[in-house]
Amino acid sequence: MRFFRVSGVHLKNRSTVQINMFPNLKLQIFRRGSHQNQLAKAVGIDETVLSKIIHGYRDPTATQRELLAAYLDVDEVWLF
Repeated sequence: MRFFRVSGVHLKNRSTVQINMFPNLKLQIFRRGSHQNQLAKAVGIDETVLSKIIHGYRDPTATQRELLAAYLDVDEVWLF
């Protein structure tokens, strides 16, 4: 299976567009002055999994949403 990248949008076989990014999550990490690896360790999520969540390759589980929102001290609905 081939993937194509066009201006930040991933195309799979040029027919499926994947845009599930969470810009508020990335913004809140930046605002706290944290790094992805620090956040992953703090909430007990694998760094690779967190990266995939942030960049839209994976949806977070309900537990992961709760943990991330609590650690970043923001509303879960706003974050995701």
